[in-house]
Amino acid sequence: MRKIKVKKTNNCWECRYFKITHQPSRPYACDAMGFKSKRLPCLDVVSIDGKGCLSFAPKSLNEDSRTTLS
Repeated sequence: MRKIKVKKTNNCWECRYFKITHQPSRPYACDAMGFKSKRLPCLDVVSIDGKGCLSFAPKSLNEDSRTTLS
């Protein structure tokens, strides 16, 4: 059986620089690199550079916290 090699990329959804633009033509943005895209920015970076995003910075717990109502 052949093994499939999968490249590890950073996940935009977990990055502090990832933004939603609400523009249908370019719904995603990366504030660190200053561009908008139709695809997730991390996918564009890998397709252009062949490596994972070097600007990735994980969200802090405060940025990603979700409140639950009791």
